[in-house]
Amino acid sequence: MKKLFCLLLLSSNLLLAQSNIAFLHVENPVFDSSGAYLDEFSSSSFELASGLVIVKAAINGQVGDFILDTGSPGIVLNSHKDEIQNSCAAAGVGGQMTIGTVEVKSFEWGIIRKEKTQGFVLDVSHLEVACGREIMGLIGFDVLKNYELFFDYKNKTVKVFNAGEVESLTNLKVVKSIPFTLMGHVPVISAKVGGKRAYLGLDSGAEVNLLDSRFFDKIDLKSLTDIEQEFLTGLDNQKHPVMAADIETTQVRRHCLPEMRYVFTDLNTLSAQFGSPLDGLLGFPFFKNQVISINYKNRKIYLWDN
Repeated sequence: MKKLFCLLLLSSNLLLAQSNIAFLHVENPVFDSSGAYLDEFSSSSFELASGLVIVKAAINGQVGDFILDTGSPGIVLNSHKDEIQNSCAAAGVGGQMTIGTVEVKSFEWGIIRKEKTQGFVLDVSHLEVACGREIMGLIGFDVLKNYELFFDYKNKTVKVFNAGEVESLTNLKVVKSIPFTLMGHVPVISAKVGGKRAYLGLDSGAEVNLLDSRFFDKIDLKSLTDIEQEFLTGLDNQKHPVMAADIETTQVRRHCLPEMRYVFTDLNTLSAQFGSPLDGLLGFPFFKNQVISINYKNRKIYLWDN
């Protein structure tokens, strides 16, 4: 009833906000174990474009812009070709899709070097429009899984450490240590949003935070402010009308986060693909307010004193 009321209330809106979610799940991806140089860490500046982290990396010797996307299974190459060869099944926030696979001869970003590894192929030209630049692809889990990834949105830097080296190489102190589980390739934490328990994946490739549609009715209306109808676009480049609202309280292990905006959409397809409940994603509104690192080997997320 609450959802129907809000839809009627907002039906007169003509210009709706639009957000992109570069989240991708692939059935049975092939991950390799190729490693890095022996350097302790590397630091890279990044640009923010529509809430997405853009870094410079090289693939097969060619340097270009990539979206750093913890919601991606690995290296995803941007292709505008109409036909996809060597196809495999995948899913995004918009539902199921088909993508291609390809062998990547070499990939370099910071201390990370990979050779002869599997990549995926997908047309992400809509992200080029959103970012206002050419995008060579996405960098995800298969590249990051042996490291600790350190995000500093204030200074627009991202550092890659060999796992366990961060504390000895920074002057910052850990405010909160948060364990996570890997749901496929996605770090998932337990949180309370609007007082309701939710399992949320960390996705640096999401312009907005997501919650499954059922939470729109579960959360008390008094906890939702600035309710609007918006559009959400996944990697399938299909726009979906959704409801969005600011939620005052998000709590992770008794650590209260600032008010954040969430978009409500049906995540049943993704949950079915993973075989586990995925109640939502934490994207740019979460990352921008934290100095945060993701330690894939220790399966912990650290919030740092900034």
